[in-house]
Amino acid sequence: MWIGPLDKAVVKAFSLLEILSQNNSPMGITELANEADLGKSNVHRLLQTLMTLGYVRKSNDTLYTASLKVWELGSQVISRVNVRDVARPYMQMLAEATGETVHLSELFDNQVLYIDKIESREPVRAYTHLGGRAPAYCTATGKAMLAYQTDEVIDAVMAGATAHTEKTIVLPEAFLTHASTIR
Repeated sequence: MWIGPLDKAVVKAFSLLEILSQNNSPMGITELANEADLGKSNVHRLLQTLMTLGYVRKSNDTLYTASLKVWELGSQVISRVNVRDVARPYMQMLAEATGETVHLSELFDNQVLYIDKIESREPVRAYTHLGGRAPAYCTATGKAMLAYQTDEVIDAVMAGATAHTEKTIVLPEAFLTHASTIR
């Protein structure tokens, strides 16, 4: 995909915003520059713009973090997703029938994006958080969604697969066999 010169600044700014949003602690310019593969002066300039717009704040003189404005935007978007309202009664029935955690997820950018869940009452359960992501090829939710995708989509997802445990399936052919079992 071609990104024109004006678009590159937006892509870089969003990259910084995503890094800050996903990190649990504030980050310095050098750390951000390394993570985003950008120059420190570029990162500094982009952070100043993001701070002016209210998306980033300084936690002290040298560290930056995403502001609550990011959460506000996400909350506005999620409030319009009525699939949660439709799915909720079915999720509750499934949770009662199985005693397990039930996730409502979306396949997004080769990952599972958790948009709702009902927790299991059992002590051993899946620990996820709304808005969190996980690789689709190595989670039950993701595997269930991928099983109904085309072989081309599965091949694209598996092209970037890396093992997270000794049981992670990373070979496309093996995953296609596994997907047919899931179906």
